[in-house]
Amino acid sequence: MSFLKKLLVTAAASIAAASCFALDASAANGSGAYGASIPSYGSSFEIDVVKDCKADPSGGSDSYSAIQKALSQASKKSSGTKCGIVKVPSGTYNISQSLHIGSNTQLILDDGATIVRCFDSGCMIYNDASGAGGYDGASNILIQGGRWDGNTDNYGSAYTFSNLRLAHANNVVLRNMKVLNNKNGHHMEIGGVSGLTIEGCYFSGYTGALLKEAIQLDVMNCDELFTGFPPFDDTACNNVIIRNNTFADIPRGIGSHSAVPGVYYTNITIENNTFTGISNICMVLYNYKHCTISGNTITDSAAGITFNYMSDESFRHFFPPVNGFQWALDNMNSDADTVISNNTITTQQMWLQNYPYGIKIYGSYVNGTNNYPGADYAVSNVDIRNNTLTCADAAVLLTDVYNSRVSGNAISSNGSVTNVESYLISGNYCYSCEISGNTVSGALKSGINLSNVQDSTLSGNTISNCQSLGILSDNCSNTKISGNSFTDNTTGGIKVGSGCEKITCSENVIKNCGEYGIKVAECGTGKDIKIKSNDITGVASGITCVKNGRAYLSGNSFEAVTDKVYADAADLVTLLKPRNFTAEEITSDRIKLTWQSISEADGIHIYRRQAGSADFVNIASVESGSIFQDESLVQGTNYYYMMIPYIEYGEETSETKPSSEIAARTKINLQTAVIDCVAETGFTSRPVMPRFTVTADGTKLTAGIDYNYTYSNNIFAGTAKITVTGRGNCIGSCEQTFEIKLGAPQGLGGVQLRPSPLGSIEKRTYMVRAVRQPSSLYALSDTRILAPVRVIDSITIGLPYRMTSESALWTGSGYSYF
Repeated sequence: MSFLKKLLVTAAASIAAASCFALDASAANGSGAYGASIPSYGSSFEIDVVKDCKADPSGGSDSYSAIQKALSQASKKSSGTKCGIVKVPSGTYNISQSLHIGSNTQLILDDGATIVRCFDSGCMIYNDASGAGGYDGASNILIQGGRWDGNTDNYGSAYTFSNLRLAHANNVVLRNMKVLNNKNGHHMEIGGVSGLTIEGCYFSGYTGALLKEAIQLDVMNCDELFTGFPPFDDTACNNVIIRNNTFADIPRGIGSHSAVPGVYYTNITIENNTFTGISNICMVLYNYKHCTISGNTITDSAAGITFNYMSDESFRHFFPPVNGFQWALDNMNSDADTVISNNTITTQQMWLQNYPYGIKIYGSYVNGTNNYPGADYAVSNVDIRNNTLTCADAAVLLTDVYNSRVSGNAISSNGSVTNVESYLISGNYCYSCEISGNTVSGALKSGINLSNVQDSTLSGNTISNCQSLGILSDNCSNTKISGNSFTDNTTGGIKVGSGCEKITCSENVIKNCGEYGIKVAECGTGKDIKIKSNDITGVASGITCVKNGRAYLSGNSFEAVTDKVYADAADLVTLLKPRNFTAEEITSDRIKLTWQSISEADGIHIYRRQAGSADFVNIASVESGSIFQDESLVQGTNYYYMMIPYIEYGEETSETKPSSEIAARTKINLQTAVIDCVAETGFTSRPVMPRFTVTADGTKLTAGIDYNYTYSNNIFAGTAKITVTGRGNCIGSCEQTFEIKLGAPQGLGGVQLRPSPLGSIEKRTYMVRAVRQPSSLYALSDTRILAPVRVIDSITIGLPYRMTSESALWTGSGYSYF
């Protein structure tokens, strides 16, 4: 086993042992977020920044002091039961410093109101946290409406700034805001907030070289991550809803590119947002857990969603936990419990993303650094379902992903742009994953690529029009590829490649896929790669085994293929052991052999040995059909048969698994048998059945076992016949005649009547015997004496040779007396 495979197995075992959840294939639940819950205040008051605080709506002068005065008054007078509402009428309001907002305050801008940043350093608005940690710095804040213009064209000297910054807070609503023009920062930077709703907002306008999210959710780890908001206690955002927002022409839309091992952004819902012209990644989600990402529309963007539990970039994404590495290891959990569903994602190659993708789930086993401990930062329990992905490069990328599902997605290549040659679905170092029911078409490489994948299933996918293969797998094990449909893929349907073991490809339908239906190369021991019950049509080679690729084939069907099975060496293919091998319709010189057809075989070798011989001899090769007639055999002889399917490679053949040995015995034809019986016998008035023997080829046969027999014409004088008919191992029939004659020959002595010694009695019956010699029976009949007689020892009655009343001895219905 390779080091990488050992690593994957070890990682899977360690996750199963260390995690507090069961590794199974059940669906993820997703987010339980309900967002901000602003109290229903008992009372409220309003402050108009123009009427009450003299803000200038013309934009001719600085309105910072007026607006801040209103915000401060609102925060000071409000409480948990009383809300302060600051109103900003339509107009343009220049501000020269950062505004700050307190608890229980609502800042509401009219649709026509614009706040313009007119200073170089700092954000436009932030919350008062008062040095509190956790989620206790501020609460119950609403900012609604208006345009928030960063004005970077006129004030762009600062290297970076964020338009809005909120931290250590709870219950925050940001609604219907247009946040514009940022430089190297975030339109909204939000750290350590629980109960956050961002809805109906619009984000656009960005300058600078850094790749920053418009909405950044952050963890309060250090001043480098979120400057100005101590204490840094690793508080992360929780219970967040981001919905119905629009992101246009910026590098990134939503997410967190910073994370702390063992700390997670939890219960996050991102739904029904629109992204267009995003030049890098629409959503960057590091260390998210219990998430639902649904109903979002992404068009003309470089990449859709990245969901990471470890960085796949050189940028520093992870920071050491406040409580130390051991705390991180104790709190790390791979169960993402995340659903990514019903999104529409269209990507294209852009200057900030040379390898565009739709959805990427990424984990990794890493050695420890100063920022994180060494561990397997795998991702598990993610459902990617029912999305429509039209991508210039990969659509779904899975790396170090466990117990997750990719199902019901419509995935295709974006043919309207200069595509990157890639796979539409790719799985690397994945364990116990399911890829099912997806429609995949138009990949410029293979539709699905698997590398170092274990205990996974690919089923019910429809893969078509890919420039290379439908499915490519390398170094995979314990994985099933079943029930998929492949059509018009240029190179082939499925390739089971280098290092694979324990792979089953079954019940797939493969049509018009170029070079081969299924290829096995550089892997397999003979039975661990199983190719079963696939329907392959319109390819050059149905199943190919090359470069020491060994496979076990059974029950596959082929139509319009040049070569059903191709192998470049002997012993690469193992076929199903022949079944239902039987001998039937056996005659004296012919045995018919039949068997269940083996579709993959190029032919069948028939082997035979005769009783008394120890060696089988190849007597025939059957190239088609499942019947062979073995003829010109010796009757009554035991024969033993064995059949071995073979595969042709070059000019040679390679035999596979032999059938079980069967035995058959040729029949004995009684047409040549001899019946041995007397030539003549005497008339008795009853059926005459002389004893006889039957011999065939010097062997005496047994009645009731080898033959049945009948007598005919054997009552009256004349020529009688014995007919012998074969049974058991004998066939045919033969006959023998004998003569029945009446009367005694010349010179016959008298016939003695010998009564039983029972005393005098009337009408005693006597048996009359006529004998040629004292010991030789000639004729036998019963004769009744009616006259009373005395007891005598014997009476001798002389009978002539020819009796005048010969026919009266037996009439067929009784005796005639004399």
